[in-house]
Amino acid sequence: MLAGTMRNDAVGGWQVEENKLRLRAGVGYDSPTEVPLNEADTTLATVLREKHTARTQVGVSEERQDWAAPGCTQFVLAPIGTHGVLVLARSTTPFEQSEVELATTVADYLVAMIQKSSTQDVVDRGVSTERRRIAQEIHDGLAQELTGVVLALEGCQRAFEKDPSLLGPQLAKAARDARATLADVRQYMSALRQSETVLLNLPVTLGRLVDDLRRQTGLSVEMDESGDQRELEPIVERAVIRIVGEALRNVAQHAGASKAKVGLLYGPEAVVVTIEDDVTVIAQWTILGHTYYPVHFHRVLGDEAGREGLHTVIRRGAYLGLRSTVLAGVTVGEYAIVGAGSLVTADVPPYTMVVGVPARVVRQFGPEDVHTASG
Repeated sequence: MLAGTMRNDAVGGWQVEENKLRLRAGVGYDSPTEVPLNEADTTLATVLREKHTARTQVGVSEERQDWAAPGCTQFVLAPIGTHGVLVLARSTTPFEQSEVELATTVADYLVAMIQKSSTQDVVDRGVSTERRRIAQEIHDGLAQELTGVVLALEGCQRAFEKDPSLLGPQLAKAARDARATLADVRQYMSALRQSETVLLNLPVTLGRLVDDLRRQTGLSVEMDESGDQRELEPIVERAVIRIVGEALRNVAQHAGASKAKVGLLYGPEAVVVTIEDDVTVIAQWTILGHTYYPVHFHRVLGDEAGREGLHTVIRRGAYLGLRSTVLAGVTVGEYAIVGAGSLVTADVPPYTMVVGVPARVVRQFGPEDVHTASG
């Protein structure tokens, strides 16, 4: 098309490889198809260095560079990013400015196609690696679990032959093992689907993940998507999916929550994912982890060595006030209230309100108060 429709006598797509040019596709060129870069070729050097399209002419009797097709005097050189240069050539007819701009557009399109191809190769390698990892996990984990189920069933057969009264406990154990194995199979299936996010957009994939977790755990999950949806890098999408999946499993297994909410916000510079359960958190609160506490504050903050490795737990229905701080190793009980600006240095009992620095219990209430107020 570039040669015929646009009245060009020669067209060449040259790729830069170390210190040479290689003709990857062209019309109107004779051999050679691979030439060294010439430092004296200022036109080509300027195009490659400044990434600007150039228009030039070479007389028929003048010495010419290898990219200048024979029999042509009018040339346009458009940079193909850092990959090479697109050369359009005509025998005598000069190039108009609109044609120069079109050559730049074509070169930019070639850059996009090269980048897309390169990105797809990276994605394909990532998917292949993820599938190999899952296959290894199935071999190491799932195969052993299935072996356990088989052994349990064989134990049932022996119990039936020896003493049928022993069959009940054996069957119960086999059923538990089978259910655990089935749960693992579902997780592997979900992981395999997630590794194909190149074919799905992020909201659809997250929706499938939420549906799987809802069936597996009974957790009621609400999806909330906002902002202008856009395509993300595959590595970012996979990271978001893994984070959401792990967070929701933690909510289902450890938080004791009956419902959760996944928020997906497409911002101008970032994508923000939020996971919410029954806990209410007001802005600007802090949980301190492995932080160095000066010796003169140990009486207030505690010895940092004694808190190393401890977990901070925020129980269901808790309320953390504005600018409150919770130290490592502290548990905030169910439906407990931490007042604004408080510093929590010790466990907060369920159904209590704590205020101050350090926080102290100022009020106690019961489940009936919470349920009456929320109802």
